[in-house]
Amino acid sequence: AGAAAAAGEGRPAALSCGAWRPSCLDAAGQPPPLVVVCVKWGKRYEAAYVNRLYSGVRRWLPDPSLRFVCFTDDAAGLDDAVEARPLPGNLSLWWGKAYLFSEEAGLDGHRVLFLDLDQVIVGDLSDLAVYSGPFAVLATDGIACELAGGGYNSSVMAWEASPFFRPIFARLSPAALRFVHRFDHWLEMNVDGADLWQVLAPGRVVDYTTAFRGGVCLGSKEAEEDLAREGAFSQGLEHVEDGAQQARALGAPGEPPPGAAVVTFPRSPKPHEVVEQHAWVRRHWIGDSEDSTGIES
Repeated sequence: AGAAAAAGEGRPAALSCGAWRPSCLDAAGQPPPLVVVCVKWGKRYEAAYVNRLYSGVRRWLPDPSLRFVCFTDDAAGLDDAVEARPLPGNLSLWWGKAYLFSEEAGLDGHRVLFLDLDQVIVGDLSDLAVYSGPFAVLATDGIACELAGGGYNSSVMAWEASPFFRPIFARLSPAALRFVHRFDHWLEMNVDGADLWQVLAPGRVVDYTTAFRGGVCLGSKEAEEDLAREGAFSQGLEHVEDGAQQARALGAPGEPPPGAAVVTFPRSPKPHEVVEQHAWVRRHWIGDSEDSTGIES
């Protein structure tokens, strides 16, 4: 019965993006200001992941008025320029993303660009930052480690924060937290007709596994079980080098494709695990070059 309830039995219909209307335009008809947001929970990522994401955003969206907010249960080690806000104690793993749609998150009246921490900013983010529609998200199609096509991947999202999307948080129940496997699936259940980045801004968001490992996905059931139990990554990814060899054999490029703005790392590996393999990761993520001013290690 609990699984049926979480899956939508007796639940309200999904929010239709076609029914959305902008609600935060100023007197001149201009969209509201942009805020860039991330979520850090548990031991899954160190503070350096937030700081490097922040540095990449500042480099490629240099507007000095831009705010960068991290919702977290532990703000230790965050850059002073990162605005830290608390996460509720009952939202672990990826479920903190749902809190972004709550009134308590304090984002109403802004356009929001959400970025997962396990991403490297490698180019101009303007095409993502100027989005002014109802809701934009990645499609699972073309992302190697996704289990099925036709779904949502929430690594990069954008929306206008307002009561319209409040049900994404308000409908979250103990049954949903227990039986719905991921936040992405929750989005699929609650948002209909989202804009897709692959259509809106082709080539701007690049899947690391597709581009650099020939589509060889390194995620494993055991790694996901460790994450759910410990909130931290498994150690000992023995097959990372095997995947790299296969990718090289398939002609995987040495640099992100031209026009890329974000390289995303769903599941495994993560940026810290491939730093030694790619000069572009060292350059854009750590700042190991002369042309990476503003990105700190």
